Amino acid sequence: MTQQWPVNESIELCVDDLGNRDAPVVLLIMGLGMQLIHWHDGFCQSLVDRGFRVIRFDNRDAGQSTHLHALGVPGNWLLTRQRLGMTRTSAYSLTDMAEDGWQLLDQLDVQQAHLFGASMGGMIAQTMALQQPKRSLTMTSVMSSPGAPLRPGPNWSLLMHMARTPRRDKDGFLQHTLALWHRLNGTVYPFDRDYTAALIQRAQQRGMRVGSLRRQLSAILTQQDRRSALASLKVPSLVIHGKADPLVPFAQGQATAQALGNGRLLAIEHMGHTLPQAVWPDILDNWQAMTEQR
Repeated sequence: MTQQWPVNESIELCVDDLGNRDAPVVLLIMGLGMQLIHWHDGFCQSLVDRGFRVIRFDNRDAGQSTHLHALGVPGNWLLTRQRLGMTRTSAYSLTDMAEDGWQLLDQLDVQQAHLFGASMGGMIAQTMALQQPKRSLTMTSVMSSPGAPLRPGPNWSLLMHMARTPRRDKDGFLQHTLALWHRLNGTVYPFDRDYTAALIQRAQQRGMRVGSLRRQLSAILTQQDRRSALASLKVPSLVIHGKADPLVPFAQGQATAQALGNGRLLAIEHMGHTLPQAVWPDILDNWQAMTEQR
């Protein structure tokens, strides 16, 4: 059952709390424009079956959490300047989003948690661990980045696809987004078109807004390089990255793992910028092994 939890005077987060309340907590943090429903129910249930309490939530400006319309919408010129490193101005930062996570755990009376983030969520998980290492049981960064302007960058044709404006009708948006998810999934692991289409439609109903996504993107583009800070992080850490990731290239995962003084890299052949069910056992087995070595 989902609930709304206030984390400060202006923001409420939509939260789904699963499993035994007395079990160790895993906080699942999603990526750019994504929602708590993008953590597959089966993946969450696998964690519950392994003896964990799972908390997944919509970040600010996503899903049924607060959308910060009053902060304005970053225009293309500002986003371009941010991408080129010409300005650090944004409506809010990844640091602010990380603080949302800790404030949420405070509201839920959770003292410590395993932090598990995907894409932008991995950046937030890294930041949360740096903010409060003693409350971070472990930190897992999936298909993410340490904030460094590394090369190679995202696949250019993929970026062009993402930049194209889909038709305004629902079917046009659905087909555009399905094609994007198919490309992110890669060519080896099966792509469940029907499940993905239903997920896209459900996400639309829960709350997808261009302005919200742009504010989150602005936070990503103005993030700090965390490599030097991560080098001193003592929290047990796991970096998971697909070798075929077209959006956040594998080199970014390598850089994250190299920066971490207490982390290791799980490289997955053929995985793109998604978490296909076929790789769940490998991910969860390696993740649980890390939690047991604390």
